[in-house]
Parts: sequence; C-alpha cells; structure tokens
Amino acid sequence: MPLPNPFADHCVLAQIPIESSIVPLHSTEQALCASFGSAKRKAEFSTGRRAAARAMGLAGYPILPVGRGSRGEPLWPLGLVASLAHDRRTAACLMARRHSGLRAIGLDIEPLDRRPSLKALQSVCSAQELKNLQEPQSLQAAFCAKEAIFKAIYPLNQVALGFFDAKVQILQDGRFLAELALNPWPDQPGFPLKLQGKWGQSAEHLWAALALRNDLTWIE
Repeated sequence: MPLPNPFADHCVLAQIPIESSIVPLHSTEQALCASFGSAKRKAEFSTGRRAAARAMGLAGYPILPVGRGSRGEPLWPLGLVASLAHDRRTAACLMARRHSGLRAIGLDIEPLDRRPSLKALQSVCSAQELKNLQEPQSLQAAFCAKEAIFKAIYPLNQVALGFFDAKVQILQDGRFLAELALNPWPDQPGFPLKLQGKWGQSAEHLWAALALRNDLTWIE
C-alpha cells in the first residue's frame, strides 16, 4: 500500500502479512490476544499490534504495548497518534508522533476481490449516496472512507458515529470529501464538519486515509 504524499510529510506506514511473527508481541498484548475466542480474531489482533510496533520503530519511538479500550479501540502510548486496519491478508498501521502537528488519523483497507453486497451497502450508504456512487470501486471506496473517518474521530471525544452520520463523495482524482451530520466534538470551537482524505488501491487492496492537523484542518 503506497503512502500518499501529503501523509508522507507527517506519518509512517507499516504493513505486514496476517499471522506474521516477524515482530515480537508484547506480553501485555499477548494477554489481550488470549481473550479472543477465534483463531482468526487472534491473528488479526496480534498482527495489528505487530504492525503498530513496526510503525513505532519507523517513527523513532520506543516500542510500547498498545492497549484496548472498552469499544475495542487501540489505546496508543502518550505522544502517538495512529490508526490500525486489517483484512484477511494484511494489517497496517498509519502513525505519527504528536509533535508532527497531527491530532487524529484514520485508516481503512479492504481487499479488492471482496465486493460489498447491495444489502451491506444499503446499511452503510444513504439512497442518495448510492445514486451518486455507481462504480463498484467507488462504492467500496466509500465504505473504506467512512471506516477511516470513524477511526479518526472516535479518539477525539469518544463519540461513536453511525454510517449515516457521514455523507461521502468519492472523487476520481484520489480524494474523498465528506460532511458530518453532527458535531462529534462540540467542546472544540471550529471543528470542521466538512472533511477530506485520500483513497487509492494497490495490487490487492483498496485503502482510504485522512488526518486532522492541530489547527483543525484536514490534510489535503
């Protein structure tokens, strides 16, 4: 998965295959992993944490365990802002140190060979969005973009958005635009309800990413 140019100025990206053991898993993360019942969930969790550890190394940060919040969200060590994503083949971590000027990051990936069903899309996109998103690639990119948006916003104020709380437009120049139906951070003056990010694809994956600067503007 390529790292888009605007993100490369602030972030590092680590990506490793599912079930790879090339990076050791911290004992705290091993204990969290053991709580999952299925082998599939354990592989996804452990590989995600290994991708996070590799990203910490790339960012020049001490390799520390990543906790797990009450809704399953990663709890990042102080001084880091990051997002995890995985599918059945790979796990990825997009990360920046807070002194880089970023306040929030969101990342999602989907395999190119998995097309959401109409029923699944209707549970994610409004009728107007579906009308505007005719191409299968655009529909998959919209799903990815919404997941990335939620991952970026939830850590800011622990507000869990629903799929219909973000209306997404997929542009063919590799950008996506979105508008939020509610302010997830009302205590923060000037929080931008209109946002933008990047999307694209590699040989096997489609991805979407966005990042919020400390001045509450989105990376373009």
